[in-house]
Amino acid sequence: MKHLKILCFICILAALCFLSGCQKEEARQQASCPVDEETILSALKKTGLQGKISESETESYKDGHILYVVRSETETYDDPDNGVLVAGVSCAETEDGRMVSGTFDRLNTEQFSWEDWKQQIAFAALVYGGFDNEDAIYKAFCEKELPDSSPFVWEEELLGVRCSITYQPRSYKSYDDGGNVVYKYDAILRVDIYEQPSANK
Repeated sequence: MKHLKILCFICILAALCFLSGCQKEEARQQASCPVDEETILSALKKTGLQGKISESETESYKDGHILYVVRSETETYDDPDNGVLVAGVSCAETEDGRMVSGTFDRLNTEQFSWEDWKQQIAFAALVYGGFDNEDAIYKAFCEKELPDSSPFVWEEELLGVRCSITYQPRSYKSYDDGGNVVYKYDAILRVDIYEQPSANK
């Protein structure tokens, strides 16, 4: 009986050590807040998004809040000096925990497809950190249908955090070289990832 108690104690101790190790591993995978430039560059490289951090638009605020702006070097808006917004990334430490918000612009897109935004969603997941793989958020959302009205919003709880994705299409008139009216369709996708208040208790 005494040996059985000792064996049970050892098993419990081993389990606690194992769980402690898992928690340390999970914490190690979490990105720091504020997010550093290396994290942004690494996420761009891993997802294949092409862009350069705009130093003039990247700003730091109080309490560790930081905003990074990544612009395309090849694709521009009507102004050739204004690169398309590849990613606008805001990271902050709030009372409820960490929050990462990513905003992405895409030109010439008439219909919504999750596949078209897979890289951007993976980018947001990598910046936030702590997911099993970079496609974790994409896989949780990719079967969801488009809601009835714009802006289109989806929400999901995943691995102890709340994920919200907002899709906002826009259209405008332009003119071709012959002066004919041409309608163009662009869209913005926003990915918000934040800790649930209960996760900090």
